[in-house]
Amino acid sequence: MDISSTSSTRNRSLYVRSALLLLLVAGIFVGIRLIGVERLQAFIDSAGIFAPLLYIALRALASVVAPFSSGPLQLASGILFGFIPAVIYSLIGSTLGYTTSFWIARRYGRGVVKRLLGENIERVDDSIRHLESWFSLAFARLVLSFAYDFIAYAGGLSKTPFRRFLVVTLLLGIPPIAVAVFIGLVGSGAYDLPWF
Repeated sequence: MDISSTSSTRNRSLYVRSALLLLLVAGIFVGIRLIGVERLQAFIDSAGIFAPLLYIALRALASVVAPFSSGPLQLASGILFGFIPAVIYSLIGSTLGYTTSFWIARRYGRGVVKRLLGENIERVDDSIRHLESWFSLAFARLVLSFAYDFIAYAGGLSKTPFRRFLVVTLLLGIPPIAVAVFIGLVGSGAYDLPWF
């Protein structure tokens, strides 16, 4: 197979995945509006302490199982828990998941990562050489947060020190998570911007 054919196939796959993710996000927003924010919050309140723990576990799992997107979870979290708790729970869950991915890659190597990710191993391979500095890892966490699950595996396969990975993942995870939670609140109608 030639390079242009491979590139074209990857682009098509990316477009299809992006369209499916957008449909899923739109479905979540529509579902939340139909069910009602108050009902969802009452349901979460009835679950008590287990609701945040379940969310954290799901958010961590979404970070480890790379094809499973955490975006819809984060978008809905603000409606379920409120802005500040959602950011905190998302940060805990994502950090647990990304560090798990890092250690899976570091401990078991590329073969296991390839079995977990399949074709997506190429994205990990492309990321490895870019993780040698604080700046490049910080850039990836802030700007490429949608692909950070692959970057976490790449970090484990690279020579990136775990302490650097953990600090960047935790501290620089706050801005993209806060933005996603806020967008979810606004998009669902749970929070209205004053100028709209």
